[in-house]
Amino acid sequence: MALTKPAAVALALALTFTLSACGSSQTVEEACEYVNTEIKAPSEEMSGVDSTDPEAAEKAIKTFTKELGNIEGDIKNKEVKDAFGNLVDVYEDLADSYKDLAATAKGEDTADIDTEKVTEISTNMQEASQKYAELCGDIS
Repeated sequence: MALTKPAAVALALALTFTLSACGSSQTVEEACEYVNTEIKAPSEEMSGVDSTDPEAAEKAIKTFTKELGNIEGDIKNKEVKDAFGNLVDVYEDLADSYKDLAATAKGEDTADIDTEKVTEISTNMQEASQKYAELCGDIS
């Protein structure tokens, strides 16, 4: 059976879109491998942060969070993206907490540090890390 020219073009386009759709999917394993590779450099930078300097820590966490957001943006697997996104959200909260701590340390804000917020951030960090670890193992 011979195809007409319009039918051949339509078939070629359909195959192109089908193949490109397959290429854009990402398995859990591929997404985890991507994250675990991409997170190494930002994690190493974070390991050298002086947590006793709230201003420096806030700045480093904000930079780290931005880098995590860039990684999250490139994750194609929804399950991994959602789990990793939870970690990004917690780091954003942590940066805000250090911002408050830095302001208090400078005397700009005389309010006490909200220990309930710190506890909540810690709990959320553990839960988000556990959810990600269930999919991908511990971030190394």
